[in-house]
Amino acid sequence: MSCGRCHACGTILRSVLDGEEWCPICQTYRRYVSHGWSSAYGETSPCIQGGTMETRVQYDLFGAMHAPQDMDLRGKVAYVMENHPETRDDDRLFTLWFWWEWDGLNNIISNDKFQELLAWVETCAEKPETIRRRRQEIHQLRTGTGSLLPSADVAAFRRERDSAGPPRRGRK
Repeated sequence: MSCGRCHACGTILRSVLDGEEWCPICQTYRRYVSHGWSSAYGETSPCIQGGTMETRVQYDLFGAMHAPQDMDLRGKVAYVMENHPETRDDDRLFTLWFWWEWDGLNNIISNDKFQELLAWVETCAEKPETIRRRRQEIHQLRTGTGSLLPSADVAAFRRERDSAGPPRRGRK
């Protein structure tokens, strides 16, 4: 297994373009036989102990980090939590980073605006789960009036899904 590090200086290598490994400290491409490159490249030094391939990250030509695009939803969630540790404890930050990494938010707003949004969310924004719970309370309190109820399709869907639990428990 590859160590994912430069054998000259120990820096984590960046995987660029089609998988070539770039050392930002040595300012050179590295093609180690122990990393899977052909012996024709001539770099036969052994891997550094303690490094793992998981430390490598995909970068584009301009040095921007990119996530692998072939992940399922579980992999995408894990990717965000691994690369943005602050999202492990805050659903608001997690949602924003997920949208930024996977749903194209980075194509709509600039990085500077995104950083401002992150700061605002951390200091001012109400938690989405709290808002959802209050909406649910209002729906339950206003069941008879119909003024603030969800649409008929959503209400039917929720009634159908409310049948979790023991048999014959569901509301019909």
